[in-house]
Amino acid sequence: MTEIPLITVGYEGMTTGEFVRTLRRSKVQTVIDVRFMPLSRKKGFSKTALASLLAENGIAYTSMRTLGTPPNMRKRYKETGDYHWLAVHYLRYLQDQENAVAELYRLAVAGGCCLLCYEHEPGTCHRAILAQELTRRNGHRFRIQHI
Repeated sequence: MTEIPLITVGYEGMTTGEFVRTLRRSKVQTVIDVRFMPLSRKKGFSKTALASLLAENGIAYTSMRTLGTPPNMRKRYKETGDYHWLAVHYLRYLQDQENAVAELYRLAVAGGCCLLCYEHEPGTCHRAILAQELTRRNGHRFRIQHI
């Protein structure tokens, strides 16, 4: 069974130039923004500006905000730092997002996809939970790579 790379990235600490170079090095073809609120205080990383920047660099952009962490969960996680709690509740939340998860899966099996969120460390971000869930659902055909 051939493994398909499933890349994740957090843009924390990066400039837009560093971000694009990182994506190119990893041969990313499509960025899938999994932020609930695809806005950023960091110049160039809000949805519209980011989509434009990526298009200029030959990289597709898709926003899947329904796969982001809902505000109530994000607030509790920030208060407690309990990643296990976040994982349990986020996975329950994903059960109600089956259409979005199925669409993400469809995009991911095509290859060249990268899940985007803010946090640099995947171990503190829901994108790692989401990537693991996709891997579990497809019989481990994805090879998760955090860049």
